[in-house]
Amino acid sequence: MALLLASAITAVATELPDDFVYLSDVCPSIIQSVRYATNENFVGNVVDGYEAPKIIVKRKTAEGLKKAQKIFLKKGYSLVVYDGYRPQRAVDHFVRWAKNGDFSTKEKYYPTKEKADLFKGYISTRSVHCSGYAVDLTIIKQGHKLLNPVTVKERRLLNGDMVNFVDDGTVDMGVGFDFLHEASWADADCISEECRKNRQILKNVMLRCGFKPYANEWWHFELKDQNSTKSYDFAIR
Repeated sequence: MALLLASAITAVATELPDDFVYLSDVCPSIIQSVRYATNENFVGNVVDGYEAPKIIVKRKTAEGLKKAQKIFLKKGYSLVVYDGYRPQRAVDHFVRWAKNGDFSTKEKYYPTKEKADLFKGYISTRSVHCSGYAVDLTIIKQGHKLLNPVTVKERRLLNGDMVNFVDDGTVDMGVGFDFLHEASWADADCISEECRKNRQILKNVMLRCGFKPYANEWWHFELKDQNSTKSYDFAIR
């Protein structure tokens, strides 16, 4: 009886709707670092809907990532994916957080912004992530490991801003994932030349594999040839 019950629970946990897949089933070599399933993110808590550290995406998204991973491995890197499908309840969590009085992560993730400013390009009531066609990602050099916990280092940007660089062991892109600041813009000119080159490496491969970048976040890419506006809200389990 216990074995049958465990099997039933597993079946419920892994059943996905509408051509969604677990990324690990399509390309297990891609590293997953699901920060929204931890306290290490700009909200400072596990985000609603992230019940397991798993990346789920539409199958077509996963196939594009698999193609990109093959190219990166030949270049001496591996993809690291932070987020894929995002439940609508998670987006709602972001919006509630942006309106509340908790500023505990400000120094680390949005030091030069007021929360109200985050609705201008960083937080919104809807996200293409909820469709399964968007991903947040970076690259790491082969042989390197993710840092857990992350380390935080002070860094002066070329525009003079002193910020905290959240280093998780991935390739240096000037500022870390989900750093809500102009330095995160894909074409930011306040980061070093080396970091700009690293971003270009990431961008070039993702473009080759059918993805397009988002101007305000160097880590965000979505499939070019999709126009889905449907949002899903199943929990990540």
